[in-house]
Amino acid sequence: MHAAVLEPETYADRYRVWSGSARRGKAYDDACAADPHVTWLTPSADETARAVAAAVDAHPVAGPLLKPPVGGRAWSEATIVWGEGGRVYKGRLDRLVWGRDRRVIVDLKAVQSLQPRKMAATVARYHYHGQAAHYAAGLRALEAAQGLAPAPIDAYLVCYETRPIVDVGVFYLGSHELDGAIWTGARLRDEAIARIAAAETAGVWPGQAPETVALELPAWAYGDDDDYTEAYRD
Repeated sequence: MHAAVLEPETYADRYRVWSGSARRGKAYDDACAADPHVTWLTPSADETARAVAAAVDAHPVAGPLLKPPVGGRAWSEATIVWGEGGRVYKGRLDRLVWGRDRRVIVDLKAVQSLQPRKMAATVARYHYHGQAAHYAAGLRALEAAQGLAPAPIDAYLVCYETRPIVDVGVFYLGSHELDGAIWTGARLRDEAIARIAAAETAGVWPGQAPETVALELPAWAYGDDDDYTEAYRD
């Protein structure tokens, strides 16, 4: 789906529909060996990818957001590497739009629901705002390394539901170092880097439960009082 949305000019060369009954067996193996750069899709997977690409392109905000501005450039699946605080970091941006006076980070996400409250919970749960803040930090470092004046960095999510009919939504995460969810994501990133530094210094990398934990079941696991009384009356 990312290839269909972000790199439509090469999608048909890299992804083709497998017309056989199953993607296995000698015929399939021979096809893969003959053209190892091709990924063979089921008809339904190809149909979904193309439907998502068409929906994103037709969206009044998502479509223009992915295009380069006048006098600027845009890259898909852009890998950036930078040094920061004595470490080397890496990010792979779905779409980087580089204007003369503004940078735009766009991340594509397939989601269950575009309902704004559910999207807010999804972003918080999966730390998409922290991901955007990490990418923005990389862009800041690259600007400095190239002697460029820092420009505002805006972060967006272009999200889509893959079930028919494909729906698309654009969600603004804010401007790096200024406001919005990406500001909170930057604090989340700072905390993560601090934990890494502390673990490196101590030589100890604790997991989520380094010691014995007394497990407490959620309230719903006990049932209500009537259920309890009925079950254990005798």
